[in-house]
Amino acid sequence: MNYTLKLSLWFCTIIGLPCFTYAQSSVTGLVTGYNDMPLPLVTVRIAQTNRHTLTDSAGRFAFANLAARKYTLNITASGYHVASKNLYLLIGVSTSLTIRLKTAVNELSTVSVTGKSNAALVREQPQNLTVIDTKPYFNRPEGAISLINRAAGVKVRQSGGLGSNANFYLNGLSGKQVKFFIDGIPLDYLGAGLNFNILPVNVIDRIEIYKGVVPISLGADALGGAIDIISRRNKADYLDAAYTISSSNTHRASLNLRKNISRNWYAEGTGFYNASDNNYKIDVEIPNANGNIERATVRRFHDRFGNTYGRLAVGLQDQKWADDLSIFSAISNTHQQLQNNLLMTQPYAHVTYNEEAWNNGLRYAKSTNRWGIRLYAGVNYITGHFIDTSLNTYNWYGQAVARRNSGGESFGPAIDLVTKRTQQLARLNAYYQLNTRAKLEAAVLGARYIQRENNPATAAYPVNLGQWIAGLALNYEFPAHHITSITSVKYYNYNNQGYAVNSGGDYSTAFAQKSRLGWNEALRWAITSKISAKASYELATRLPDQSELFGQYQQLTRPNPNLNPETSHNINGGLQYTSLTTQASVNTFYRLADHIIYAPPSAFYLLYQNLLKAQFSGIEADYSLKFAKGFVLNLNGTYQHIISRSGAIQSGVTDDSYYGQRLPNIPFLFGNGELMWNRDGAFGKYNRFSAWFGSSYVHWYYLYWAKDGDAASKAIIPTQWVHRAGISYTLKRNRYAISLESQNLTDAKVYDNYRAQLPGRSFHLKFRTYFQ
Repeated sequence: MNYTLKLSLWFCTIIGLPCFTYAQSSVTGLVTGYNDMPLPLVTVRIAQTNRHTLTDSAGRFAFANLAARKYTLNITASGYHVASKNLYLLIGVSTSLTIRLKTAVNELSTVSVTGKSNAALVREQPQNLTVIDTKPYFNRPEGAISLINRAAGVKVRQSGGLGSNANFYLNGLSGKQVKFFIDGIPLDYLGAGLNFNILPVNVIDRIEIYKGVVPISLGADALGGAIDIISRRNKADYLDAAYTISSSNTHRASLNLRKNISRNWYAEGTGFYNASDNNYKIDVEIPNANGNIERATVRRFHDRFGNTYGRLAVGLQDQKWADDLSIFSAISNTHQQLQNNLLMTQPYAHVTYNEEAWNNGLRYAKSTNRWGIRLYAGVNYITGHFIDTSLNTYNWYGQAVARRNSGGESFGPAIDLVTKRTQQLARLNAYYQLNTRAKLEAAVLGARYIQRENNPATAAYPVNLGQWIAGLALNYEFPAHHITSITSVKYYNYNNQGYAVNSGGDYSTAFAQKSRLGWNEALRWAITSKISAKASYELATRLPDQSELFGQYQQLTRPNPNLNPETSHNINGGLQYTSLTTQASVNTFYRLADHIIYAPPSAFYLLYQNLLKAQFSGIEADYSLKFAKGFVLNLNGTYQHIISRSGAIQSGVTDDSYYGQRLPNIPFLFGNGELMWNRDGAFGKYNRFSAWFGSSYVHWYYLYWAKDGDAASKAIIPTQWVHRAGISYTLKRNRYAISLESQNLTDAKVYDNYRAQLPGRSFHLKFRTYFQ
């Protein structure tokens, strides 16, 4: 160690002052690559403090307010080998250095390693979270929903094929208790044209799944976690186009591009298209001419889905007053035919839902080594049109077998409903670096939801929903003990005005206003360089959303504006192991949730109610191994025990017979696995061949309470064991790619919801081209 540094440290110790408060040091640097060209967007990280930054457009970076000591800088960039640099900082001295990165011989391998390195930075946060790096899946015919569904602790339940309604379960809590975001913007405010069940993987950089504690930066009222889609951002010019053709006349296309108009101005575009007939075969029961039930295999005949989405953004970057300022506008259109009721006992032939959305927003970001601020403001206009006016009743052959005098096919009143929604959202995030060990964060989110309908019965009852969510967090490091801590407090408030449906079918005005406080604590302990432990607690609140309060006809949901917010005590703990070849984790969770909003199974309409109280506990494990040459094995499994903690008085029943019983209609044991093989240099120096085989398992579970009824005749969702396999070939450093995959290889009968059969064996062919 430098003698001057030794003497300085000794002097600080003698006079009793910590060196980091006596005279701060700093480091600045330049990162270059091929031919000494400056490299922008390079990740530079200080290993000892977990601080990191990105180089600017000139390839420069800076860190201020550093203690005098030895540091190691880790530098990662796409297309270059990872580099490390050791340096000694003197008290009050600014150090400058230049770092030259070596070009990687194999660009494909480097991109994969760099992506995982960036994702690893997120994994090191104290919160319990899973990070899915999407780069290895860009050439595969995958959607965002399939990747999320294969993560530990997550179960996605769909009611059909492409575009069908999807419900997410995260550690047992359903999609209503889990919040969804795209770049930190709540998905609820973006319309049906931008949803996880149709989002292509090529528009995504990574997927962050928070289990338990949700960071205040998202401004979320999540009860048990959140899922945030991080879209692709690249400062270089690029174009990424993909097209997939699949069974059931399914077509999916996506396009991403960026063009730097000048040194500071840029334009970005994103678009995708989805269409499917969803006419896969299903097994049904059909009455014959004598009224007797006969089993038959038919194709779905009224389940087409179509969706288009386009987004254009123009921005200004690298200014003294702004790192990035952009405005964007996006339009989407969704058309969906509804084939059947919730239990698939009655087919429909004319029920449809169409939606058009226009999203507009502004983003601003500015940060220094000491402080930072991010702002988002947006307004969205969404028009939905639900039609159910046919008087005919149809069978599964698409034949009209009866005619009614009134009503619609869904056995309610005839509906030709146009719903117009205006959704306004503003969010402010800020941080201030108090010193090298402490950072203060603040976040405020305000949202307004306004709904108007052309229904004469409800025209006099406009729907308005307002929310305010605020949070304050202190991030603190204990370097001597290798512990990182995040302590947060949150405030939730909502007020709504809408309508309720009385027992006689009449409408009346309904009002509700609620406020809640919550807090959380998250800790991460780096036991060694490879092993870490995490623990967290949160007193969480989830506010009812607009579909639960006011219903959605396309989801066959009735309004209930009198719902109470859900609350929960959430505890998480776990261990992680990370090395160059192995990643493993074991996590446990406990939730005690009150006023749970739940929709009991129904053949026709859903009505959300407060089920009062339940206890969630379980364990999940995740394992990834790189072995041999090019082989990667991924395994995970989840067990969760969810029981009722509602007594007789609370539940409104005559006794406590359901107290301590497992909640029905929720999966409790499931797992996933995949083996992949990558061969670089296959049939060409810069080409790659990949092959994979994967399986997903879900144990059977009861539709209703296990204690009710005869064991031999109880309704169950059967065990699901589904396999998939595929191959992919890329040419010229990932410039061109072609992939083929088969899902549900054994053509098994698959159900996520009781009697709602999912697609059987299907084939998917994908073409992709990428230029940078």
